[in-house]
Amino acid sequence: SGKVPTLRILNWSEYIDFDIDDNNELTLAEKSPTLREFQKAFQCRIDYTEFETETEAIRLLAQTPGYYDLIIIDSSSAENLIDAQLASVPDTRKIPNFRYIDPVLVDTFKSGGIPYLYGSTGILYRKDFYTDGIHSWKQFFDPENPHMVSVLAEPKSAFSQALVALGADPINPTEHDIRSAAKFIKHSTDAERIRFVTSDIELIQDSILNGELGAAVIYSGDALSVIEEN
Repeated sequence: SGKVPTLRILNWSEYIDFDIDDNNELTLAEKSPTLREFQKAFQCRIDYTEFETETEAIRLLAQTPGYYDLIIIDSSSAENLIDAQLASVPDTRKIPNFRYIDPVLVDTFKSGGIPYLYGSTGILYRKDFYTDGIHSWKQFFDPENPHMVSVLAEPKSAFSQALVALGADPINPTEHDIRSAAKFIKHSTDAERIRFVTSDIELIQDSILNGELGAAVIYSGDALSVIEEN
């Protein structure tokens, strides 16, 4: 029939390169050199969608089951999507380069798909605000801390950090631990030290650089971008 096949991709924002589009007239696939080259090389069309938070991604998948061909998401969320039959694990027999992935990472992901990127979530801070540094999650959340901070809009992430700050096990918390963590986060929020609860990475980066934030929870790769700039 000569119809060009379409590959539908759902991915985090900030995960791929884009050219400047001042008039905002181009689709995401048209703005990205990588996606343009891929479409040309494989004679296909890419329908590319971005999301800021896991909650947003899960909502999109629930609203349009079976629509996306390729989903890039956190491994634990991937397992939940597979359990809910909103996604499935790719057939590794059709992916020759799969054999080059570190077996430790493959085992970490288990049934949650195939490792694509692997990094950490941590604390980025201004050295002129914290001359002695930040050395614990307890210190980061401390209501007496005079500087504004930002946390990611991911409940799982925030709870894990609060549990560590309280000395609890973030992997196997008790109900008491979870309730204590909720109170701990609320106490920090009520103290008006948490400036943003957001996964808008550009906002976090800009706010650190301009001094609106003293510290922020951020992904390791995005933290390195800020460190390279300042």
